Amino acid sequence: MTSLIRSSTATLCLALAAVASLSAQLPARTAHRRPAPEAREQVIPAAEVPAAVKDAFAHAYPYATAVQYSTVQRSGGAIYKVSSRAGTVHRVVVLDPNGTIVQTETQIPAAQLPAAVKTAAQANGAQVRSATLVVAGQDTTYAVTLRGRRGELKFAPDGKPVAPTHQ
Repeated sequence: MTSLIRSSTATLCLALAAVASLSAQLPARTAHRRPAPEAREQVIPAAEVPAAVKDAFAHAYPYATAVQYSTVQRSGGAIYKVSSRAGTVHRVVVLDPNGTIVQTETQIPAAQLPAAVKTAAQANGAQVRSATLVVAGQDTTYAVTLRGRRGELKFAPDGKPVAPTHQ
C-alpha cells in the first residue's frame, strides 16, 4: 500500500511539473482579450495641457467651462480634447498642441437635426436617443444614436449616410 501511495504521488508530481512547464510556455492571460487600440485617450490634469490649447479654447468658447482635459497620441503627435459645458450645451473641442481647433462635437436635441437627417435616422420606426453636430474643418456631419441599438450612425446634412472614420 505504501508503494502504491509513493507511486501515485510521484506520478502526480510529474503531471504537475508537466502542467507547470506547459503553462509557462503559454502567453500570459490579460484582463481583456482584445488588443489595445493604437490611440488611447488619457485624461490629464489641466496643468499638463499646453497654454496654447487652453487659450484657444477660452477664446473660442468664453462662456464654456472646461470639465475635463484628455490627450490622444496619434501618428502626427498628440491632440488634446476639452470636454466642456456652457449651460445645457455639452461640447468636446479637439485641438492640436498649437491651439488650432481640429474638430468640435456639440450635443444637440433631436429636434434640431435637419429634416433629411431626422428622416434617415428614424427610418424603420427608429427613435433618436441622442444627436451630435460634428464640425471638422469645412465638413459637417451628424452623429446619431438610436434607442435600443448599439453604436452611432453618421449622416451628412442632406441625410446621406457617412462611412465611419477611425481617428
